[in-house]
Amino acid sequence: MIGVIGLEAVSSFVALIEVIPHMSWSTHLTNLRHILASLYLTPQDANRVAVQAGLDPRFIAFDDKAINTWHNVLSEAHKRNKVAAIVDIAGQEYPENELLAELFQASQNAVDILWLANQTGLQIEEWHELYIASIPSIAVKKRPAHTLEDALDNLWDFSLQSDGTLPILMFAERLAYHTTDKPTARRLRQWVNEAPAKLNLAISQPRIQQLRAELKTTRDSKDLPESASLLVLINPHWNNPNRRSNKRFTIKVVLWKSQDDTHPLYDDDKLDMAFNEIPGKLYRILQDALKQGITPNQLTIECFLPTDLLTYPIDQWKLTDPRDPEMRYGLTYRIVVRSLERMQDISYQTACKERWEMFWCHPVTPVVNHLKWISDCHKYKPNDLYSQVELEGITCVGLTSPPTQVKFMFYELLLAGIPVMLWLRPCKEVISLEMLQSMIPHEKLHKLPHLVRELQLQATNQTNHPGNHLTLLWDDPTRVPVELTFQQPQ
Repeated sequence: MIGVIGLEAVSSFVALIEVIPHMSWSTHLTNLRHILASLYLTPQDANRVAVQAGLDPRFIAFDDKAINTWHNVLSEAHKRNKVAAIVDIAGQEYPENELLAELFQASQNAVDILWLANQTGLQIEEWHELYIASIPSIAVKKRPAHTLEDALDNLWDFSLQSDGTLPILMFAERLAYHTTDKPTARRLRQWVNEAPAKLNLAISQPRIQQLRAELKTTRDSKDLPESASLLVLINPHWNNPNRRSNKRFTIKVVLWKSQDDTHPLYDDDKLDMAFNEIPGKLYRILQDALKQGITPNQLTIECFLPTDLLTYPIDQWKLTDPRDPEMRYGLTYRIVVRSLERMQDISYQTACKERWEMFWCHPVTPVVNHLKWISDCHKYKPNDLYSQVELEGITCVGLTSPPTQVKFMFYELLLAGIPVMLWLRPCKEVISLEMLQSMIPHEKLHKLPHLVRELQLQATNQTNHPGNHLTLLWDDPTRVPVELTFQQPQ
């Protein structure tokens, strides 16, 4: 039985499953089950190994058939993070067993690369592009990766390719190339250098150095792309005063790649529409943006809104895609809102530019007072918050309730030039300040658009998860192309 089981398919997952204790049973655990069932045939042997690994045998059903017993043992070990302990014990008891020895060594290397990958600080959209660049193109659709663990698990399954590349090593090298954490980059490259010898992989050191040089000099289109923004101006229709009660709007849309690379996609002041018609119109405009080589993972949708609409859950809009009518904008794209009034008022713009520069003055580790959490909006009196922002140098504010609940507070924050605000929309379940703080760590403030989308993905099918109720105001005052002209209300 042991001889017909592929070592590579088994070893790729042994350490990864330790990091996801509640993950469902997989084919990798099935392979490991067969190996152990061929070595430990009796319930007594399985019981002894389970106890040595730190498992409570009272929660395991031992069967006369070894395959059933080991299914139950591994199920319990999986839940208790003890699979690697079982592999370690078996390896010590059967040192002459070449498969187990190699399995244990492979599991340790899998632990190393998973730990290092999690230290890169790359967001899901960033490492996913590197995954797509590393996996054989024929397998992209068949082997999706929703987590880093998925990506590594998939990449371990591929052997040396015809072009002399090894997917798992190329992924690790790309992670090293794109992370801004230099110690992690050095460790990743060391892992790439040592892995072939430890894992008996058919790739030479000269070939690794050659591939590393090619990656550094080419950075082909499959590597991490630059981001782009879809700037969407949603403007109340002021030309016809009789239509104000009907809440009609016009929209303008510009694809922004850089200050010198902008593409107007839609501009029609005469065609107004109801607010609930905007998602469908925007979906059709998005198709034009995607035709220009932009992928959803690259794109941030920035909606300029009047103040009374800033708290509207834009991220919950349906894409109106006939292939998946329930797909939401916030799951597919990074969604942020911006202040329409601030872009129309020179005094607001000046203050915002100053705060934006302050916000980015510490790009790696923001100082503590860069984020101010407010959970008791009603205690503030007029001018209190404005004064506090000025005195403490605050640039980023988090609120446990929509800022429009205390209207003067919201205007004070805008007037003070706060460029980044994050708030929790109404939710049936009580979400504590401590929970929000744990989800929004200081070290990730400069990646908030990515983080909020990541929380949205985590909240899929969980109605009361905070990720479904977050709005991010991300007001970059440097990103306003001339194509977006603002019509002042009469």
